[in-house]
Parts: sequence; C-alpha cells; structure tokens
Amino acid sequence: MIPQGLIESSIALLLWVTDENGGDDVALFNGTFKHGQSIYYVDRGPGKEKFEIKDEWLERIQEVPEDLVETLRGASYQLSLTVGMLDDSEDFSQYLHRAAVA
Repeated sequence: MIPQGLIESSIALLLWVTDENGGDDVALFNGTFKHGQSIYYVDRGPGKEKFEIKDEWLERIQEVPEDLVETLRGASYQLSLTVGMLDDSEDFSQYLHRAAVA
C-alpha cells in the first residue's frame, strides 16, 4: 500500500553502493512519483529515463522528516535502496539502471 497523497508528489531516491574500500556511497535522484500503465514510477523530468518502482518497494517509501527536506532537495517522500558493489567501470549514473533491474 502506498502512502496517502504520494501520487504526483516529489520523491527522493537514495541509492546506496559499496565502494572498493568497503565504504558506502550514496546517489540522490529526485522526481515526481507517478502511476501509469499498471506501474508506479518516478518521472525524473524531460530527457531523463523514468525509474520504475517495484511493488515490493512501496512499503519502504517514507515521508521526509522536516529536518531533511532541504538536504533531499525539497522532496516530500523518500525511498532508500541498496544497489550493492559498483565495479571500476561503473559510475553513479548507472545506479538507476542497476537498482531498477535488481
């Protein structure tokens, strides 16, 4: 079940990866949470690939605490996902694809 008011709201995707030293890196992507063609997704804006939200992730979506709104670029909701290990040939721009297919 999705939070009341989530559709058409701003959402922050926090995608976590383990770097080569075993530390955590995070990438932040913002967009608008939408529903269409039987899927939920984040519309990241013109010219950017939409990010499908799997049904099993819906319960993990949370409202952004007031003290984090500025840090998360004004998002009302957040979804944090772990991508795993990133190899030397990948960069943060590949997070979206890896998380979407994981």
